[in-house]
Amino acid sequence: MLIDDFDFELPEELVAKYPLDKRDNSRLLYYKREIQEAPNLQGTISQELNKNIEHKSFKDICSILKAGDILVRNVTRVLAARFFVIDKEKPENKAIEILLVKELSDHEDDGDYGNAEFRIFEQSHDKKYCWTALAKPGKKIKTNPRSYIISGSSEEIIIFKGNTENGVVQRSSNEDGMMIVEFKSYEQFINIITNHGTMPIPPYLQRSAEDSDKERYQTVYSKQDSLGSSIAAPTAGLHFTEEIIQALTRKGVEFIDLNLDVGIGTFKPVSVSEVKDHKMHFETYEIISENWDKIQSAKAEGRRVIAIGTTSLRCLESIAITGKLRGETDLYIYPGNFKFKIIDGLLTNFHLPKSTLLLLVSTLIGIEECKTLYQIAVEEKYRFFSYGDCCLLL
Repeated sequence: MLIDDFDFELPEELVAKYPLDKRDNSRLLYYKREIQEAPNLQGTISQELNKNIEHKSFKDICSILKAGDILVRNVTRVLAARFFVIDKEKPENKAIEILLVKELSDHEDDGDYGNAEFRIFEQSHDKKYCWTALAKPGKKIKTNPRSYIISGSSEEIIIFKGNTENGVVQRSSNEDGMMIVEFKSYEQFINIITNHGTMPIPPYLQRSAEDSDKERYQTVYSKQDSLGSSIAAPTAGLHFTEEIIQALTRKGVEFIDLNLDVGIGTFKPVSVSEVKDHKMHFETYEIISENWDKIQSAKAEGRRVIAIGTTSLRCLESIAITGKLRGETDLYIYPGNFKFKIIDGLLTNFHLPKSTLLLLVSTLIGIEECKTLYQIAVEEKYRFFSYGDCCLLL
């Protein structure tokens, strides 16, 4: 199975570069896969699929869902993880873009920032604080540690090409590999992120992050008391408002929370030709035992468990496979290799061509069905990607 089989043409004007004024004004494509039937001799997949599609407003989700349904949401918060640095030795050079990817070190005040047991690396010298990162252009970063100045400030940090293996930082000469960013302290990290970090909005938006993204690139139910650990938003949740949540709760729909820190595993492009050869990066997840028990009870009672977004789905299915309520997952879902154990439905945005997220949707509803659904979405001029519209697959 080739990744090129999951390509499609998308007019540039359908890429949503900004969110709508109101979150719940987005459109919703409702696909009733539960009643999907094979095409008859006179029909086609497109004709049959059209019968099971309704074009709605997101607000209509309150009339679509029913009492007893479970909505599982990822409450992670997005970190202002992007900033720019200047080579201290060559300040005349163009600034380098840094995107923090994964925390490596522990710090004294754990607070609500994260769970220490998930951290795979702890600095033993001077309580320095490290992250892995991506750099653009990466070739500008050297293997040997060098000092860089945060653009627009006098703050200095150390950056070098490297990776981690068995919890140990190692230097690397890989031109396209990961970087290690070393802050002097956790306090310096906080200062830089707070005063110089910008939201890591996707590059396909072809614009710089703006002040409005600090609020709109977060879900309303993200952990408000947390600095954030994700470098991308769980975008299916961006459509929810407090009013929608309250209306669904009154109807008897139950929200259950989990956390998956969105990393490059979710959005890293597939660079291989064969679908099966792609490797997912690990992402940290957690759900409390009480919430997992509620999901198990709902399944036993025949109630629908609906994931808000692919990150929630991957977290749930990872737990079902491993039995571990917390840890790291590199679960890769693509057609032919996976059978869903937990979820009965998915709320998700419209995804990039040849992406792992499109492969996941194809696994859930079928390859040809997914192609047809996306063709219909283009014809109906749905808005695509992170700030775009959504589809409900039930």
